[in-house]
Amino acid sequence: MTETRNDAITSAIAMIAEKGPKLLLNRVNFSLEEDGVETIAPSELTDLLTREGDPNDPAQVEFRLALSRWDQTTDAQWLSEAPRHATHPKGPERRAYVLGKLGFSEHEFAAINSFYPIIKAGTIVANLTDDGRWPWYSSERRTRSHYWDVYQGILKRRGFDPDAIVALDESTTEIVSRFADPTWDETYQTKGLVVGHVQSGKTANFTGTVAKAIDAGYRLIIVLTGTLELLRSQTQRRLDKELVGFENIVGGIDLSDEALARENIDYIANQDADWLAGDKFVKFGYDPESVPGVPHIIRLTKSTDDYRSLRAGLSTLDYKSNIRNQQKIYHPDNLWDTPVRLVVIKKNAAVLRKLIKDLKQIRGNTQDYPALIVDDEADQAGINTKKPPVKLTKEEQDEENKQTRERTAINKLLSELLGILPRAQYVGYTATPFANVFIDASDVDDIYPKDFIFSLTPPDAYMGGRSFHDRHLLLAPDETKTAATSNQAAYVRNISSTPNTLELRQREMQRAMDSFVLSGAIKLWRQARGSKGDFKHHTMLFHESVRQVEHNALADEIHKLWKRSDYLGFDGYDRMAELWADDFSVVMQELTQRTDSELPDPRTHPIPSSFDDVAVYLPEVVKRVEDGIRPIAVVNGDKDSEYTQAGADFQKGPVWKMLVGGAKLSRGYTIEGLTVTWYSRRALAADTLMQMGRWFGYRPGYRDLVRLYIGRNVPASARNPKPYDLYEAFESMIADEEEFRDQLEQFAELDENGQPQVRPIDIPPLVSQSLPWLRPTARSRMYNAQIVQYAKGDRFKDFFYLPPREPNQSKNRENLTAMAPVLKRLTDLETFQYTTATKKRSSYEAQTGLVPAQVVIDALSLFEWSKPGLADADIQFVKEAISKGTITDFKVVMPIPSRDPVIRMIDLDEMGATRFPIIERNRRERGDFSGSSRWTRQPLEDQFTKEKEPNDPSSRTTGTIILTLAADQWSGGAAFSEPTSLPADVVDPADIATLFSWALPHAAAPKGKAGFSVRAPDRPDALTIEVP
Repeated sequence: MTETRNDAITSAIAMIAEKGPKLLLNRVNFSLEEDGVETIAPSELTDLLTREGDPNDPAQVEFRLALSRWDQTTDAQWLSEAPRHATHPKGPERRAYVLGKLGFSEHEFAAINSFYPIIKAGTIVANLTDDGRWPWYSSERRTRSHYWDVYQGILKRRGFDPDAIVALDESTTEIVSRFADPTWDETYQTKGLVVGHVQSGKTANFTGTVAKAIDAGYRLIIVLTGTLELLRSQTQRRLDKELVGFENIVGGIDLSDEALARENIDYIANQDADWLAGDKFVKFGYDPESVPGVPHIIRLTKSTDDYRSLRAGLSTLDYKSNIRNQQKIYHPDNLWDTPVRLVVIKKNAAVLRKLIKDLKQIRGNTQDYPALIVDDEADQAGINTKKPPVKLTKEEQDEENKQTRERTAINKLLSELLGILPRAQYVGYTATPFANVFIDASDVDDIYPKDFIFSLTPPDAYMGGRSFHDRHLLLAPDETKTAATSNQAAYVRNISSTPNTLELRQREMQRAMDSFVLSGAIKLWRQARGSKGDFKHHTMLFHESVRQVEHNALADEIHKLWKRSDYLGFDGYDRMAELWADDFSVVMQELTQRTDSELPDPRTHPIPSSFDDVAVYLPEVVKRVEDGIRPIAVVNGDKDSEYTQAGADFQKGPVWKMLVGGAKLSRGYTIEGLTVTWYSRRALAADTLMQMGRWFGYRPGYRDLVRLYIGRNVPASARNPKPYDLYEAFESMIADEEEFRDQLEQFAELDENGQPQVRPIDIPPLVSQSLPWLRPTARSRMYNAQIVQYAKGDRFKDFFYLPPREPNQSKNRENLTAMAPVLKRLTDLETFQYTTATKKRSSYEAQTGLVPAQVVIDALSLFEWSKPGLADADIQFVKEAISKGTITDFKVVMPIPSRDPVIRMIDLDEMGATRFPIIERNRRERGDFSGSSRWTRQPLEDQFTKEKEPNDPSSRTTGTIILTLAADQWSGGAAFSEPTSLPADVVDPADIATLFSWALPHAAAPKGKAGFSVRAPDRPDALTIEVP
């Protein structure tokens, strides 16, 4: 009976999804009565729609998708009857109106909204146009949805997370709506960028974008993939399976003619297993060419062939034969039935030249082609994040030069392609905001995303940076991290060894390898019990060196360790049992105690009751890993053979291997089933999040088994033995990325005049402001825009970028002296209370004082930074706020550590000898210090929230500063930061770093503030300018 009710609900929702929300219960009960089934009460309908169980319950999926459509639409006919407050999309008022129209009572709203939260797909920064042409991608226009419906149906059948489908629908609609209407007489070329996340499945997003673009009228689709044929072929195959479909691939060929079929259909010729299965490639059940208004798709590339010069077959690219009534190809009379040409090519200069040559030779007018260019590799390698004083090795320099030459050549060819196709829309995809286009001003004028930048929000199922660190975790100093509260405790394991501590290295590597074997056994145990998850592949990655010559040596070392691990003997069994008891059993159990989105789903993560349950699967793990030549595969080059070898090609069958890779592990190559990572790369040369984040991704069914073994004591280089903490470096970069995305979200809101606070052209200086450690690679050009004002109300910003500590350096002394007028006002002692992640109440004391805002600004104006002008935009905003009266003073808080505080006397001329708490903050290689503690911020942030409530409508004009003095000494040719090593009496101010974070009053910048100017006032619209 429950199934019948579900079917009735699903059908009823489908009937009203397009037309708008209408009384749902009436339609459900009408269907049930027709089937002779007992009707349901209102409360039963709510219960069925909000019951826990199968996350892919058809009725709940349809309801979720329908709610999303109603939440976000802006021009549907049914909105004409809505009150004005309900016309704003994706707000609580709109949702309440929708639920009321569906017939739910107000007391049911909370349960439904809790189960179906409003999904935020991402943040868009865009230019606004007032020429009346936008928005064109209306609800009526979106009724042409053949290919999107096909693709969405595929995702549903694959069990794709319903919330992820909702987010995908919303984000792709937003992206396509930023394109020009392909039916316009006017020629307009938009350029945009989608900022995703490392290993987060951006292919799904651009496939959805392509589907909707085809439905909207784009007829030439060009997809640029990675530099490997394997990656291009994978992208082609995925588009063919999920979007192009069986009928378009066959194209009317008589399949009974086996010779003809093999000659023309690549999947028959290569005996593709999914094709032969008969149900893996999407089927429409009809030939699109026979359905008016539905275009068929002609593939100009195949899974086995990149783009080849068409020569005699140039007519394949020619749309002239589709023109009727002497109208242009983009005229609606011609457009809807014109076939789509699909080209999937490597981002390779030689291949691009072939395509450009053919486009130039065809008889038709390419200026009329409504085209879409999707650049899946917009974040090409080549960003130099290394500080200028650090010298690159010859190998690194050669690689950087090669990447720069290739990038320059490809960007010029893209510019030429866009010139041939003036109606082409260009959208690039990048996995990180550390993209070349924001940093290198040398070759971007023709491909810069001038029209929009869309930052995607990853689904909850994604394991990204925040899944491995505890940036937002609040514990008291005397509390211990456990997997129940800490991501680090759950997933991260330290590598403390160095190349000189061989015995320790072997023990740690053995532990990591054992984790790989044990987690594989747990996967098999879960699979045997029908657990939901992806257990086809099981892999471990070793990333330890940038040098290919060292990878083979590492592979040999791993192989020898494997052979003596005795996994089928007593020693191996004992180690596995110990690892189970000390690590995996504990972590799996503690993770179930979580109450946030990191909680593993018990339906997909059942826990074995004992090690013996798992041990019986160890022989099968060993068998699978040893299948083939050996248990290790080395993937470290630019040749396809590296990735099609046994143990590295995930398309050919299950892969259960350990992989050794390095800096050249190709972008776009996803290591499927990655569960354990060993990351102890010796040199952090030109690293980006893309290279560091190989362990990011979706881990369905085994999220709680993921382990990251990462170096905490790695020599920076052979010449520089100073220990380097890779986990801290990784954590810092993740924090920077989160901060930048938060800024995009904040500044994406329109200002009080309805204008965007930040335009796409303003992003490069915002990146520079947020990430001062990134060094622009261009020498001859720079971005025209520059940031002149910057503020975020009620959000702390750290000012930790100080000049490097050197012998006899006076910068610390000068900064501390500049801060003396502030320090001498810290005359009060206050206690601040906070609640930890374990609900424990704790507190800390702090020296405090109320300091006039002008005194603070006078002090900061004298500060020395690691980068000239680093705080100029912040200081300028506060100066103007002081003149307007929106900032009058700052409450300055200097926390005193609750455990073993180090108190020292500091003698400054302006205030005499005074005692202050000195803390430990580590200097980082990139030029800043580690951040302020979460426990110092929480009580102050709680105070912000209270002061913004209705009874106190954001009227305060007092900002907050957290001020800390950190040990920053010099000895033995290096800086160090141990407070207890400071002299017991008076401390030299040169040995103290002055660090602070401030939060401005909410009223001063309620939506944030970013003000921009241009370096060349005579050319305000120029993206870049030459450096004199």
